[in-house]
Amino acid sequence: MCKNNKFFLLFLAAFILTASCGIGSAYTETRITTNTAEQTNPSIWSNYIVWQDTRNGGSDIYLQDLSTKVQTRVTSNVDAEYPCVSGDKIVWQDKRNGNWDIYMYEISSKKTTRITTNTADQTLPGVYGNYIVWTDTRNGGADIYLEDMSTKNETWLTSGTGATNPTIYGNKIAWQTVEDQALDKIILYDISTKRTTEITYGMILDFSMYENQIIYNDMYTGLVTTLYDFSAKKSIELPLMFVKDPAIYSNKIVFTDNPDGNYDIYMITLDSEVPNADFFASATSGNAPLAVTFTDKSTESPNSWNWSFGDGTSSAEKNPVHTYDKAGNYIVNLTVSNENGNTSKTLEIIVQEVKVIPTANFKTNVTSGYAPLTVQFTDLSENSTGRSWDFNSDWKGDSGEANPVYTFSNPGTYSVNLTSINENGTSTKTVTITVEMKNISDENSGDTNSSDPSGSSPGSSDSDNSSDSGSFNNSSDSSDSSDSSDPRSSSDSSGSSGGSHSSGSSQRSSGSSGGGTGGSPEPQKNVEIKDTTKVFIPNDQQVTFNFTNDATVVNFITFTSEKTMGKTTAIAEDLKNKSTLVSSLPEGTIYRSFNVWVGNAGYGSSDKIIDAGISFKVEKFWIRENNVDPASVILYKYDDKNKEWVQLTVEQTGEDDENLYFTAETPGYGSFVIAGAPTLQVQEEANLPAENRTVGSVALAENETGNPDQSQKKNTLLSIGIVAGSLIVVGVIAWSMRKK
Repeated sequence: MCKNNKFFLLFLAAFILTASCGIGSAYTETRITTNTAEQTNPSIWSNYIVWQDTRNGGSDIYLQDLSTKVQTRVTSNVDAEYPCVSGDKIVWQDKRNGNWDIYMYEISSKKTTRITTNTADQTLPGVYGNYIVWTDTRNGGADIYLEDMSTKNETWLTSGTGATNPTIYGNKIAWQTVEDQALDKIILYDISTKRTTEITYGMILDFSMYENQIIYNDMYTGLVTTLYDFSAKKSIELPLMFVKDPAIYSNKIVFTDNPDGNYDIYMITLDSEVPNADFFASATSGNAPLAVTFTDKSTESPNSWNWSFGDGTSSAEKNPVHTYDKAGNYIVNLTVSNENGNTSKTLEIIVQEVKVIPTANFKTNVTSGYAPLTVQFTDLSENSTGRSWDFNSDWKGDSGEANPVYTFSNPGTYSVNLTSINENGTSTKTVTITVEMKNISDENSGDTNSSDPSGSSPGSSDSDNSSDSGSFNNSSDSSDSSDSSDPRSSSDSSGSSGGSHSSGSSQRSSGSSGGGTGGSPEPQKNVEIKDTTKVFIPNDQQVTFNFTNDATVVNFITFTSEKTMGKTTAIAEDLKNKSTLVSSLPEGTIYRSFNVWVGNAGYGSSDKIIDAGISFKVEKFWIRENNVDPASVILYKYDDKNKEWVQLTVEQTGEDDENLYFTAETPGYGSFVIAGAPTLQVQEEANLPAENRTVGSVALAENETGNPDQSQKKNTLLSIGIVAGSLIVVGVIAWSMRKK
């Protein structure tokens, strides 16, 4: 890696230390340059060594590839000094512009780039990845500057501290500060945290950095080259003394020597016998229980392993598996050893608690019947610690029992809500209970000519009135066919027998005009059918509104609220035509226009919700009839601000016999359109040969042309029905007149 120096030492001596020094007892020395000129200030990275060379009369930068022994002249006819190499990049200080600037050379492309342009002096550079550091005098003194080459941003790191000689590795920068004439300090700076730490002090002559190690010369301790591991806070004396310009990469150290009267570049390779601790963890974060496989990656032949998992447990295995059962932050430490010593490495494991939301569920013994109707409710919820029952659709808790019994005294449609609770959130399920009034004829003589010929109660019907079955109150049909002689019709239309509770229910529009009800700005005359549901909205938790009545195209919506809203109503409404709130329809074959509203005052379309999504369905019948490719189904949302339709990303999530189901992320709620694209243009009947027709085209042709024989049969049956009905009416009238 790169080194920086202030003074020249006079001589080099190879000095082999004992094993107690921590490096071992052997090394290999290699002479890199043999030119009679001066070669100084080396730097090393992998197989690349660079240095400052005077063989051409001036000061140039040279590069040698250790694998090929090929030397390359990087600069020509300029004053270039103090090179540093990292990866594919070489940087140096250059005086071709009159002052010292920083230049960079890319080894692979052979391209030279000027890094600094300030008129002050920029010297002693270091490089790692996209980062370059240097000493800068633009502010009057000596300061450290950092540039990110990916963004071209410069950062002034020091101010008035006399900082110089920077070196960089990873996200750490080290530099030297001159405290007085006797002692200097080496300061470590973390780029990510912007924190500085004092590493060591002394009469520092030159130093460089590799990983968590600093190599430096210190005259204060006797001109011994020292390797300091600042993560382990451990110093090791190297088998060298009086070394000039040491630089390190892995177990290789380069330096300057002058045994022949001129300075040359030398390299030693240390035969380290102390193991270097390293390991890999299969996971560093996750939910409890978290199983982690630890794999030893240590080098230099360790023969024992000591793992401390941070939770009071340990292991002597080489590659153990450990499970963290509880949430917390754990520091894992591996210490590897052999006969020459030991080293350690640590890693943090973050284990999070799984927050399980309850799942609301319950059953009833009946879902419909005559008033008064007594219903047994049974809580089947999972992961709940409490509950709240709402029987009369007012969203006020009526019971906290697990299996309550409730009597509905008045006729009506009731949405019974169960809210299941635990410490992590809530969940709600709704079931519709239908209570009807008995016919007068049933209460008196039991006349078999009552308006309910079957004599059965509503509870005996084959239809399921729970919210999962999709039942709804068709107010349009009831108003058209109501009969004042039928108490049930009178009760349903006027609400005099207790009214209809529509919370969690669906309703068809009666066609009357109006500005919309229940938080919807859509005129009611344009609403074909709508569905509502209520959910308690807490702060910063994902909530889901399930439209379980299966009345509209919307299955559910889900989002996270920025604040607590309490119990809030969501409305889904299928429209008869284009929404009156939009200016036009998007392109494509339109399947359905619909609206979704949440709360009041535009809450559902505001920035108060995030991570919003919607689930919807499309009938397979429509897909076939319109020859639409299911993969082309599109969901559009209307952007009220820009007055335009925005296409959302749609994903098909399932299907059944009748529908295809889709989900989409949405920026909010409001007006939507479902559309699709035909897979094949429909050809006219006369131009489409029979052998080329698809099933859809044949069906379409049959529907358009019709079948004369079938039409005639239908007309004949209709005529017979009319005549038979008329004869029955005449017979009833004649029988009544004869009784009188």
